[in-house]
Amino acid sequence: MADTAWNKPETELIGERYNLIVDRISRIASECLVPEKYQDYFAKGAAFLLKTVEIYEKKQDGRLAQRTLEECQRDQAGLYAHIAPENYGESYANPAFAAEKLGREAGQLLSLLCSEMESCIAWAFQGRQTELTLFLELFVQVYNALEEDDLKEAKDTVYWFFHDYSEVFVENIIRNMICPEDNFFVDIIMNADLDDLRYLYSYGLPVSENDMAIARFLGTLPQEEIQAMADTYTEGYRIGFENAGIDLSKKRTAELDFPIGFERMMRAAIGNLRELGLAVTVDREAVSSFENKGSYKQGIYSTSVNRQYDFDHREDKAYYFDKAFVERYLEVQRTVFEQHREEALVYAGAGCGGGLRRGAVFPGE
Repeated sequence: MADTAWNKPETELIGERYNLIVDRISRIASECLVPEKYQDYFAKGAAFLLKTVEIYEKKQDGRLAQRTLEECQRDQAGLYAHIAPENYGESYANPAFAAEKLGREAGQLLSLLCSEMESCIAWAFQGRQTELTLFLELFVQVYNALEEDDLKEAKDTVYWFFHDYSEVFVENIIRNMICPEDNFFVDIIMNADLDDLRYLYSYGLPVSENDMAIARFLGTLPQEEIQAMADTYTEGYRIGFENAGIDLSKKRTAELDFPIGFERMMRAAIGNLRELGLAVTVDREAVSSFENKGSYKQGIYSTSVNRQYDFDHREDKAYYFDKAFVERYLEVQRTVFEQHREEALVYAGAGCGGGLRRGAVFPGE
């Protein structure tokens, strides 16, 4: 990872910024400095963000792993209540409701911001102070702009946030794809007690009864059957290279895509891939428009809380996607790949249902 302050969550700089922004959001939750039409939005938004801060603090001191199953479920219900189908009709995450309450322009902007703030859940569970701090700051910066009812400044704030921090987000995407060291999700798969279904709540993704049922079902299968499933999966992956005429022995890293609940099979699959000389990376499904949230499922993913919500926000990137953004994105992507050139050249691609998804061969190979 690039040696920058943004990529070192423990640095004094980001720690100070985190403390300051959490204090500011705590005050926003109770103060009324924005015009009346925005007060409900920011009060609810601040209250939500303080829940993610609580998760992060529990992660840091070890209390997150000590939660009971009931506490896990209660925390999840609180974090996703605003997008649950029964509440979505009157949620600011719903663009139609936001536009009705705040006006078309402000509603569009603030519904997008509401959706982006959901990414704080993932950053909190992963213990990523840097990314959590950046999104908390974005919320406050938009709030500050709207204290003067300056919608243009608020829109510019969101636009430049994704341009200015492209290097942080692109670094995360590429590193999680091709660099197997200290992978948060692989650690869960390989080391969690899979008989204790609380592990499903450690990813920072919503857990549905469907996801729980998959995990319970796989827990009833004999290990021989689990291994046979994994063998079919990884053998399909290997044969894919053979059919494509690509020498798998030159590769060193494979990426896995799968729904949560399949950890028993994926643990066995990782063992198979390691026997082939491949380390493993796993990333989670997109939680920000920057990663194309709502467009498709990949990485490790769970059942959607609300598919209408996913559909409504699937094109949020259009809010800041322009020629300047594309040029900036490509520049940053080129730089990050050059920094990780060795890892990129030995990345084998993602296994999804026994096939290849992306990036099996890199330029210059």
